[in-house]
Amino acid sequence: MLETAVLTPTATAASLKDDEAEKSATTANSLNKKKFDGDGLAFNGTIIGMKYLSIDRDEKMCLDSMFELKASRRDRGEPKQKIKLNLTMGGIKLIDDNTKTHIATHETERISFVVIDPRDTRSFGYIYHASDERLQLWAIKTERAATVTVRAIKEVFELTVEQLTNDEKAKAANKSTVMPSSSVSYPKQALQMQAPPQTASTASTTTQNVPVSMTSPDTYVSSQSSPAPLSTNDTNSPKLINVRKGDLTTEQSNVIVVCSSSQYLLDNILKAGGDTLKMSYDNESKQNSSALIAVVAGGQLLSKKVYFLPWRPNTDETLLCASLKKFVSDAIEKATAENYQSIAFPAIGCGQFGCSASLVAKTLVGEAFRLVAINAINVSFIVQPDKDSVFHEFQQQINLLRQLEKPSEIPTMSISIGKGMLLVEKGNITTQKVDAIVGSSSSEILKQAIIEAAGPEVKAAYETEYKNYPNAILISTIPGKLPCKRIFFLKWQPNPDDSKLRQSIVDFIWTVIQNVISHNYTSIAFPAIGCGKHGCSVDIIVKTMVQEIKKQLEMRDFSLTVKFMIQPEQQSIYDEFCKQVLTSEKAQGKPVEHKLPTTWVQSTDNRVRFVVSNNTDEYHSVVTNFDKTMKGKYTQIIQIERIQNERWFMQYLAHSEDFKKRLNSDTEKRLYHGCPQDAANLIIEDCFNRRIAYGVGVYFSSNAAYSHNYTTSNSNEERCMFVSRVLIGKTIKGDSSMKTRPLGFDSTTDGNHIFVTYHDAQSIAEYLITYK
Repeated sequence: MLETAVLTPTATAASLKDDEAEKSATTANSLNKKKFDGDGLAFNGTIIGMKYLSIDRDEKMCLDSMFELKASRRDRGEPKQKIKLNLTMGGIKLIDDNTKTHIATHETERISFVVIDPRDTRSFGYIYHASDERLQLWAIKTERAATVTVRAIKEVFELTVEQLTNDEKAKAANKSTVMPSSSVSYPKQALQMQAPPQTASTASTTTQNVPVSMTSPDTYVSSQSSPAPLSTNDTNSPKLINVRKGDLTTEQSNVIVVCSSSQYLLDNILKAGGDTLKMSYDNESKQNSSALIAVVAGGQLLSKKVYFLPWRPNTDETLLCASLKKFVSDAIEKATAENYQSIAFPAIGCGQFGCSASLVAKTLVGEAFRLVAINAINVSFIVQPDKDSVFHEFQQQINLLRQLEKPSEIPTMSISIGKGMLLVEKGNITTQKVDAIVGSSSSEILKQAIIEAAGPEVKAAYETEYKNYPNAILISTIPGKLPCKRIFFLKWQPNPDDSKLRQSIVDFIWTVIQNVISHNYTSIAFPAIGCGKHGCSVDIIVKTMVQEIKKQLEMRDFSLTVKFMIQPEQQSIYDEFCKQVLTSEKAQGKPVEHKLPTTWVQSTDNRVRFVVSNNTDEYHSVVTNFDKTMKGKYTQIIQIERIQNERWFMQYLAHSEDFKKRLNSDTEKRLYHGCPQDAANLIIEDCFNRRIAYGVGVYFSSNAAYSHNYTTSNSNEERCMFVSRVLIGKTIKGDSSMKTRPLGFDSTTDGNHIFVTYHDAQSIAEYLITYK
């Protein structure tokens, strides 16, 4: 469960040492108060509902109540009541947007708790102390990110408390013993606020540096150039990390770090630093160009010191990560030894070197977190203003690691998907109070732990079932001593082939869901299968499990709570589950069929091949493009089949979204792929699997006549050619000796019509043309 932090007001005017500064601050705060005059700040939204609570401040109770209110309104089919939320110094006014009638006024001094729903970042709730002494939870859904409204509420609170503080100071100066009247008093307990991870969109809407005391993963991320703390009242934690959009040449951190291998960055820093800096750097680099060079800043630079560090990318991910960690550790250790309190890094590798922004961010931020745990230093990562996707990756990693910063806690991370809920927890799967828990035959340790905890009755039941049905994919037993209703033991084994491993996870999830449905269960707990002694790719395992569960919840649209239970010591695996759940929320809210192509037809069976009628525009469009280079080279089109492999398409769709986010452009092309009929049948069922059929890459061409050369006739003299959607991404000219694409690129090309891809989800067969 996410911790809720106490928001302690900061009376800045009272803490200033001289009258002039105090007068300046007071004037600024007076200007801030003006925006809350009259009708104050107005926010559009809808009322989710109101519920009476028995406890003043309980985050879980608030979030559970908000979830119940949403479900209740949805079940009753009630229309959404649109409102205007007016925020003033006096409090919150709720006004019906259609009738303009007054709904409620909630005075500032009677609001004691504010929480943002981590499952829906446009929803928040607050506890109001009603005049009858009852506690009301008001749940609101805002038109924009709820963070914007919550920050404004926080500002009203701080201004109110500051006003009270100044009033008390004035009275003390007059030796007055009169206490503030009850009309402006504030609850004895401090206002509490809790909020979800800040996304790139919410960060962009926040223009003022007004950090809220949030809990993990609520890292405060500033878009301004000056260093800012993650929390204004986190006085016991000087170990701060943030990411900002900006320019290293205007960065005010004590130390700025420059990758001397990046000519563009190096030239900019040397130019801004002036002749003295350049001379010092040149002299030092002549003596030792392979080590860290520390030079006193000068010229237009605002930092005190500049560290020049050489760095080069590596095609081997292990070596790449090691070099990134060394880059960070060398600089931070040097800055700490020189007693500097802040240091700023560029997002190295994410520009001309073309490294994976996700991998770079994860490595740099992870190493920074490790180092600030033992060194009191502020660390900033400065990202170029136009690099939105890079900024988002760093922000995401900081949010994730901040959420997991306190190892003494066992946090729960959750999101809602349609009617269902997806949670990630650390803990023991045998103690979960869910309808069913899942074990795997691949993990003898897990299987025995479950059986031992469940007792001899379950052991006997399992052995009987196994003896009678040794080849069964699933063995279902009674729970015995466990708090669940059923135990599912599934047969599963890892596979060294990435594609087969993914498919095995998909099949595993599908089998479980089918049994959940047949039992009418509403909750289930999964272990992190394959992430232990098998040494499988955690990235593939976790990403596939999360995506498949999301897909099932969206597609089936039923009320199911799914828990991923991670062993307490498996921190990195827990991190990865949280990351995948947080990064794939874009797919929420819409049923799967809304994302499928409009040409697809619904089917009650498991068919993936559908013959396209020859009197449709769809058919004629495929033939017209095919004929551009194939006219005269064939005698007859036998049929055109549409390929509706939903699992393959969803993988491709996710890959496409990643490409668009990273490259800020759509690089999809319609290309051809010719092959024998047997190979075509395998492809339709199992995608363009490079390892089995194509070796190092999959070849496509925009010229159908070229792909025709790779087809072969069957016994009926028929040939097959795919029309495929292909994400070429960032491409580079290649040659036959390449075993993979160079680092920073997604595909290779002959510079004309041939493209080679190196990832199974980078392409999808859209149509199969059978012709003579």
